[in-house]
Amino acid sequence: MVAMEIINSYKNIPKRLQGGVVALGNFDGVHLGHRVLLKETIKLAYELNVFPGVMTFAPHPKKFFQPENSFFQLTNSQQQSEIISKMGIGVIYEIIFNEQLSKMLPQEFVEEVLIGGLNVGHLVVGWNFKFGSRRIGNIDTLRELCNSHSIGLSVVDPETDNKNTLYSSTRIREDIANGNIESAAKTLGYNWSVSGKVISGDKRGRDLGFPTINMELDDGIILLPGIYATFVFIDDKKYKSISYYGDRPTYDGKNILLETFLFDFDEDLYDSLVKVEFISFLRGDQYFDKSEDLRLQMSLDCSKALAILKNYE
Repeated sequence: MVAMEIINSYKNIPKRLQGGVVALGNFDGVHLGHRVLLKETIKLAYELNVFPGVMTFAPHPKKFFQPENSFFQLTNSQQQSEIISKMGIGVIYEIIFNEQLSKMLPQEFVEEVLIGGLNVGHLVVGWNFKFGSRRIGNIDTLRELCNSHSIGLSVVDPETDNKNTLYSSTRIREDIANGNIESAAKTLGYNWSVSGKVISGDKRGRDLGFPTINMELDDGIILLPGIYATFVFIDDKKYKSISYYGDRPTYDGKNILLETFLFDFDEDLYDSLVKVEFISFLRGDQYFDKSEDLRLQMSLDCSKALAILKNYE
């Protein structure tokens, strides 16, 4: 992993970073399709002996234009930067997406942001790249502007899996929402995870013999309620675990939480930052008349989770 710089403005860019090769896009999830584009960026930067970088936007434009609607973002800024850094890119221009930027015409965006700000030497984009106010700019628009300003442009063709299905963030969101966790991982190239702070719970898991840590997930995440085989990462240490996501119908729960039971672990993690990595969906949410029935089912779920996780060590 290279040291990562995150720059939130396109103005006053250090001279050493100017003239570089820059990949443009939202890169939500940094899936296998995105990685082809990022590898091309690194390759070109090496050939031209300049700095490779990525330009993305925060908040995600969909969140900016529809703040009243929750948008399922696969990776937050920290997760995204970690994945991109591991690939060998040292700078992310995480530009603040505001009203001024949203109203820029394609020519303004290229001339003010890419040339006036980054002094970019070469751009790398995906085949379906759109930009500018109301997304009126497309690949042809960008190619024309790049040619007129002597900027190199590489357009990366769509990438598909061995079933000829397009890699896409939308496809991954749908897989996660439907419990197809293994399928999502194949498209991402890694196991999808969530990170957050452990909050106080109602201790019902402890009463049943399965003490859990509790987390509230980011707004917008659409995860199928039920039981999952998971791993938990605490201070870079990995623990087998089983997680429940839902509103606990057996106990008339009001809030949707992620509850996770760690195998072979018995420490207080309240207020700690943890990462939960999803491996497999075990079963959907269920209502149980008796606590004894729930306890028995949880034992069966744990056995099944351990059998699955053994294959992922």
